[in-house]
Formats: sequence, C-alpha cells, structure tokens
Amino acid sequence: MSFHGLPKGMVWQASARYNNKVMTEEEVDDFFARAALGGPPPREERVQAPKRRRKGMDIKVHGPEDSPHNSPTDQLLREAALAEDRAESSSEGVAAACAGSKCKAPVQQFVFGSDPAGQHERSVFSFRARNPGDVEENTFCKQCQTLIKKARAIKSKPSEGARGGFSLYIEGENEGDDDRFADVFSPGHGRYATFADLCKSAETGCHLCSLLAAPDPHANSNPPSDCKNSYMVGVYGEQSYDSPGRIEMQVMQYERKVVNLAYDYPTAKLQGSLTYRRTDTDQVFALARDWLRHCRTGHDECRNRPEVEDFVPTRLLEVSAEPNGTLTSIKLRVTSTNPDEFSNVEYLALSHCWGTVETTKLKTSTFASFETSIPLPSLPRNFVDAAIITAKLGFKYLWIDSLCIIQDSDLDTTREIPTMGGVYGRAVLTIAAIGAENSHGGCFTTRNPLSLVPALLRDGDSSTRDQVWAWNQQLQGPSAEGKLRPPLHKRGWVVQERALAPRTLSFGKDMVYWECLRGAASEASPKIREDNESGLKIALAQCSAVDHREGWELWETFWWEIVHEYTASKLTHYKDRWNAISALAMQVEDNTGQQLYHGLWECNLFEEVLWKCFHPGQRIDPADLDIPSWSWLCVNAPVHNQQRFNYNKDFKKVATVTKPPSARYAADGLGRSKSLIIQGQLLKISWSTSRNETGKPAYVFRFTDGPLLPRRSKCDWYPDVVPEADWDLSVITMVLTKSGGYEAYGLVVRPNDVSGISWTRVGMWHMFCYRDEGKDVLWHLERKETITLV
Repeated sequence: MSFHGLPKGMVWQASARYNNKVMTEEEVDDFFARAALGGPPPREERVQAPKRRRKGMDIKVHGPEDSPHNSPTDQLLREAALAEDRAESSSEGVAAACAGSKCKAPVQQFVFGSDPAGQHERSVFSFRARNPGDVEENTFCKQCQTLIKKARAIKSKPSEGARGGFSLYIEGENEGDDDRFADVFSPGHGRYATFADLCKSAETGCHLCSLLAAPDPHANSNPPSDCKNSYMVGVYGEQSYDSPGRIEMQVMQYERKVVNLAYDYPTAKLQGSLTYRRTDTDQVFALARDWLRHCRTGHDECRNRPEVEDFVPTRLLEVSAEPNGTLTSIKLRVTSTNPDEFSNVEYLALSHCWGTVETTKLKTSTFASFETSIPLPSLPRNFVDAAIITAKLGFKYLWIDSLCIIQDSDLDTTREIPTMGGVYGRAVLTIAAIGAENSHGGCFTTRNPLSLVPALLRDGDSSTRDQVWAWNQQLQGPSAEGKLRPPLHKRGWVVQERALAPRTLSFGKDMVYWECLRGAASEASPKIREDNESGLKIALAQCSAVDHREGWELWETFWWEIVHEYTASKLTHYKDRWNAISALAMQVEDNTGQQLYHGLWECNLFEEVLWKCFHPGQRIDPADLDIPSWSWLCVNAPVHNQQRFNYNKDFKKVATVTKPPSARYAADGLGRSKSLIIQGQLLKISWSTSRNETGKPAYVFRFTDGPLLPRRSKCDWYPDVVPEADWDLSVITMVLTKSGGYEAYGLVVRPNDVSGISWTRVGMWHMFCYRDEGKDVLWHLERKETITLV
C-alpha cells in the first residue's frame, strides 16, 4: 500500500492482519479511510474496526512518534502520511520495531487495539521502507490485471479430504466437477497486440509480463524483443494440492512458454541488490562483502586449509583504484622478489572462460612491460571487471591464469599447472564469470529483476496456502544443468577451480551467487543457507575427510561425482585432459594416501575399471594423450561409475584385475605402463541397436557361445565410442549374483590382433533377468582366460 505525499523514490510495502486473519485490500482501504490517515483527524479520534469488528470494540490510531526510536523514517511518516496531532502514547496499543536511526530499511509495525496479549481483536500493519532500485514487484499492467481477475485457475484453492486427497474449488463459484479447466486470453483493441508490446510492458514494470517475456532457456529458439508476431495467453487449471496449474504463452511461429503457478510461499524475493537492473551496483558489492565477512568469521571449514596455508602464487596482479572503484593501473608482481611483502598476502582469483576469441596473455616478450604496467584498454572485459570487483571488495591483489602464467613457455606451464590447487585453495575468494562465453563477455550484466522472482497473483494467508504465485524457476545459477548450465561450467578446466576454491562469488546472466564449503546464497535469497550437502566443493571435502581405511566406497563415490562433472564439460585441447584435473586429483591423492593409475584408483582397480559412458563419445587421439583404452581419460564423453556391489551378501567377483608388476608411477600421477591384466570368463557376442523411449540409440547383445538365458532377460551394453559393424566383440564377466546368476556385469572388449593377447576396451555391459527365471542361467566359470587390456 502506498500513501500520498511521500517523497519520490521511497517505496512502502504493507501487510495487514485483523484478529489474526489477513485483511483484504478493501478492508485495509476501509480501515485507513475510517482512521482518516493522510488528513488531520480530531484529537483522540476513535474509529470502528473494519468488517470483522466485535461489538464494543474500538480502535485508537497511533503514529510512529509513539515509537521509542526517532528515525528518519518516523519523520517521513509523520510529515507525509499522519496528522500533526496524535493521541497520547499507549504501551498496550502500539508496537514499533526499528533498528534505530542508522537503519537504512527499518520496519515499522503498528498495532491498533486494546488487547495487551496481542492475540485477539486487533489490527497489525507492517511497513518497510526500502531502497526503490529500478523495479517494484507485484505491479501489473491492465491486461494482466484482467487475466488475474478472470482466470479460474488463479481463483482456485486446494481443499483437503476430497477425492484423491484434495479437490479444487473456485473462489466465488460452485465447486467444479472437472479436474481441468482453461481460460485463454487474446490481446485485443490494439493494446499489447504483439510480443514486442509485451516486452515493452515488461520493461515498464509489469511483473507478469516480465515472467512471460523472459527467454526460455529450454526452447530451441526464442522470439526477439522486437518481434511483431501476435501471441495468446492461456491459464490452465489442474487438480493438484501443490499447484493451481500453469500459464502458457504462445507466440506465433515459436514454441510455447510455460510459467508455473504454485500455492507455496517462495523463498526467492525481490530485495536489496536484486531491485536493480545492473549487477555492478554498490548494493551488490555491499552484499558480497557481507557474505565474505560472514564466512570468514563464522565458517571454520572455509578458512582452515592447512594444505595450502603457506602457499604463495609465483606471480600476482597488483590492482590500483580510486576510492570510487575506478581503476588506475594493473601491473604484474613476482612474489619471490619481495618475500616479506607477500608472505601472508591476501588475493582473489578469477575463473573465466577463454573462448575462441583472442585475449591478452602474458608472454616472454611482454613480461618486462607487464611488470611496469598492463595497458587497461588492451584488457578484455572479464579482466577489467575482475579487477573492479577486487578493488570494490577491498583487496589489492588478483590472480588471472592468462596473465600470471607465461603462455608461450612450456617450462613455465609445466611448473605452474600443478600448483592450481594452491592458487585456488589459498585465494580468499574466487570470482567466477559464469555468464560470459569468452573473455570479452564480462562479469556484469543487465537484467530484468522481475523475471527472476515470483509474482504474487492472489494474496492471502500463506499458512493456509491461500496465495497464488507465478514463477519461471529457470535460472542459470552455478548448480544448473542441461541447457541451463552456465557457459563457464561447460569448460573442463573450471571443474577443479570450482572444487578447489573454498569460496566462490559467481556473476551470472541473471544475478550474483555465493558458494562456500558451508552454504550458498544469491541476491534473491541473500541469507547463506548453511546446510550445503552437494556440489563440487563438498565432494572434494568429503574425499579428503572420509577415512579411506574404512573402505574405498565412501570417498570414491564423491570422487566419481567430480569425474562425472569434469567429463560432462568440454576442453579446447584434448591434450589437457589430464592437466585440467591433475591439481585436484593430486590433492585427493595427498589427502587419502592412495594413488591413481591412469585416472583409476590403484586400491580398487576391479570396480574402477567398470566405469561407463552415458552415450558413446570420441576416442582421444593417442598423439594428444597417450592413455590406455581402459581409462576414462581416453574418451571424450560424460562418464560415471555407479556400480556398488555387496560381496558379503548378494554378489561375487568372478574375475581378477591386476596391473603389471613392473608398473611405476610418474610424478604427474599417470602410470608409465598402459597394461591391465584381466583373468575371467571370455564370451563372444553379437550385437544390435534399437531406440529407447527418448529416441536415443540403445545397444543390446546376445551370447553366441555363452550361457543359456531365459526368455525374459535383458542384455545391454554401453559403448565408449560408436561401434563399427565389422567389430568382433566379446565380453568378460566380472561380477555375478551369488544365487542363480540372474544379474551380471563386465567389460566389452575387442582383440587388437589375431593372437588374442592384446585387447581394447570398447564398453561396459549389464545383464538382468527375473530372479525366479535366473536360476537356470548357466555360467561356465571354468572357462577362464587371461587378456591384456591396452
């Protein structure tokens, strides 16, 4: 609710209750009209309670001068909205909550009534003053007001105890018999007739238009903001206790856009820095400083990193800026030249996507000049923005890979890449430009905040699920997957940067996000949720914290989460397949006391070799990386190892896996020998392809000289690369159920020559049949052969 006469730029939000029930807008208007707020009422004026009034109850109006605080907000209300003359203070009738005169966004709560217990027959109004920003939530154009008023789905409410556990009834109408209903709205009379009109309405502040006009990241194509095509909006109701339905917008010649409806009160809100259209405002930097301060003072696990405590990067960038944040210079500093200055240095690090465009790099020829000064106009936007963030957060030093590692020196690259664990682990904060597709994309962005938070379409008591909210729920945040995955997180090098950094401040296309080992936050939910149980940081921490002596399953499960995330990302140069994860891998080696053998853990090669590809990939050219076929490092495809077998109860090993006795470990964590010796049952197969329910290829096989399988059995295999029709394939059985052999796992292999000694891994297989039929499966376990995988 707004009051006439308030200074421009000051926005007031109001909520009201009477007798512990939410007051409607009409009741609030009626109350303030009776109270004559906005005009000087007679002294000690008494007004009747609105509508729900009990006989004999009256209300005394008190202003903020009754508050024990005297803040600027009190003065504003006193001058702009309340009468000059007010009744004397009454401790039982007034309650005021304010942080004091220095509070930038105080809350004023006024209680009207005579019940000191505060439970019955009273009205409570809460007003919050906030910085206006650029937008205001829950404001709708006339077209959307009509839609909200008429759409039956928005008027529907859940009712427990009916058919299916709930039913829907329409406010002001009879209970409907249909489970589904729809209302379609077609813009007319020349108003908002095209999608371009809708976008203009969004830009001028309509909350629902902002949600509808926002691009759908799942769509193959979205209409441009100047699209002149017509559109229609449908509101569809369905029987559900969680949601009244959905809103769909159809722009001619484009895919439908869906906005979800929900009864539940959302956690994301339009508040603080999110009320601004830019992510480089003072409010954003103030929020980032608060996150960092809270983490550094309250999160022991985020600051106690003994493995990197004494680490200092070889080189750092010194950032100089004016008090307002304007950059004046950036220059390269070699830390070894002044050990005392850099012994306890605090610095930030940048995680960014290089892309295919040319960027400024440190080279042998530019080293001397960079020590004097790096020309600011020559720097790409990512670097400039990172330097601004560094200065705004109160720091002096910054680490950027392309400016702190000599890019045309193999010797320097070989020395610096293994130190990535120290660089990101020791940094006070890592700045992640997750929304930029290349180094020129920049950290900061312009957004429409209204498209990022829910719109309240029907107000009411949230405790009784009487509200209806509309929300896109499609943000390109740090944890988003699929098409929502931000550009930076599609890059393989970034996986170890995300995992190794104890704190990350991510600048996305929609908003700014915080992640640390303890929790996560965003502009929409600025309070750090200190219950973080997922993500790369937690996975790496668990790899280090779990006692590996209790068994490999616990910590290795987290390791394979990291591997899956890494293999689902892309690398520009496949020769970096090991380099881009080596620092992270070596940290896990140090913390667990275990060793890797071409990316597999030596302590359990048997299960490790049973990794599988989610879809066939591309074999990396040995000229780029000399890795054996049994290592996941040799395939460009997302991989995982989800196999966990209970050998004490259900499964048994029917093969052995060993590395050559002469194998030695190289200093970089890769084994010198590429051989793996497997002894087990080797059976020939024939295979074919089909299509699964999603239309993707599915690969099946049958034994040509193996066990007798029951009719209802299923034999699948998961190729590492797309198989060729003339391949002569066999399978080697490795794991089998103890009773009946109704489930089995193993590797798909092909011979490298006619000798049958040297083999190549081409996939992983799984067989399953129903338990009652599996008792007839015959496994000729005496037919064991020894093969060498290379």
